[in-house]
Amino acid sequence: MRNLFLVSALACLALVGCKDGGDSEDSGLVSGDVWTLGSTPCTGSRVDALICDDATTCYVGCGQNAEGDGLHMTTDGGASWSAPDDEAGGYFATMRVDHLSRGEDGLLYVAGEGDSSYRVVSLDTSTGALNAVFTKGSKVDFSFTAGSFARSSTTMVAESLTGTGIVVNQYNDSTWQSTHSENDGWASGYGWWNGSGQDGHVQVLDMTVVGDEILGVGSTINYPPVVYLPPRSFEFGSDSNGDNLADQMWESVVLNSESFSVWDGECWGMDGNADGLAVACVDQDGDRGMVYTIGSDWKTSAYESSNWTETDMSTVLEYADPAGLGHSTWARTVCRGDDNLIVAVGADTQDDTGWLAVSKDGGGSWTDLTADMVSTNLDTKFSALFQCQVVDGTLIAAGAGVLATASVADL
Repeated sequence: MRNLFLVSALACLALVGCKDGGDSEDSGLVSGDVWTLGSTPCTGSRVDALICDDATTCYVGCGQNAEGDGLHMTTDGGASWSAPDDEAGGYFATMRVDHLSRGEDGLLYVAGEGDSSYRVVSLDTSTGALNAVFTKGSKVDFSFTAGSFARSSTTMVAESLTGTGIVVNQYNDSTWQSTHSENDGWASGYGWWNGSGQDGHVQVLDMTVVGDEILGVGSTINYPPVVYLPPRSFEFGSDSNGDNLADQMWESVVLNSESFSVWDGECWGMDGNADGLAVACVDQDGDRGMVYTIGSDWKTSAYESSNWTETDMSTVLEYADPAGLGHSTWARTVCRGDDNLIVAVGADTQDDTGWLAVSKDGGGSWTDLTADMVSTNLDTKFSALFQCQVVDGTLIAAGAGVLATASVADL
């Protein structure tokens, strides 16, 4: 029943006063036994970034569909949205926002492409104070639009949205700051993969911070999926040659070893906590979403791909296919909660129908929570999902035009 409710409620959002599968109220939310559904303000087909401070207060970033989509916030679970207050009086209205994260300093870090040369800015969401973190430089290595950004207690990293560019700032190291003062403490990391076992076709597509360690995932369409792990024998982001380049970054692990199916494609999303790591990928050869998980011992075991658990999401998701067209099951991202909860979201790229699946045992088994036979039974679509987060015992998933929330206890 919860699957059918979710879809009927989404269809309900487009109808004023609709009560099919839930109660539509003046608040702008549709509520049912499991899910509460609001909206997102991002135009086009995607939500590029999501971060939630609690079960109802969230920020979304819009940027890859059109320039200037900006940063938006809700304090009522998606019933209404507004621009967050900032000292510039609406700065983010003209910024393409590709990634959002909270630093250990409590600031909201917004990555993308802003006015003039700004690529990463910080926002103090309690005071509205803004600060330029990474600014476009005159060199090619410093000119890219930021795709994702990560900040540990010692290091900041920003990577290119569309290429292999990457920059590093050891912001708590006075010697580093003096050496790289010309670029405000930033050093190019382009070419870091040389000598790391990778070839030149390396692209970082997402980064996250787990236990104060910066991790990443990526690859390209024609190469195997890769997870980037903290180095065990050298200093992360270091300039070992003294040439003002960050030439040592991660240890790279190709996920689909001989233990798994062999395919080429990217990994687009990653999350981790004390229970372990989860990675969302797409098999470009077979149009399959692939999820890789590993437990709390990842700091020692994740460097061997055979220690990861691989899940082919096409074997988890249930689709009706009366026309015999087949389905793709691209995984867009993953998120982890407490007690080994993992959530994966994505889309069937054949008809842009979204899906959501949950594992309660750290990736050992999965349950499809996508509405059954959406287009066939209800003649509607569940929008493609791109983002998710688990916070305060609540699962929050975001896609084009929808913010769906549910208590983890009800899943």
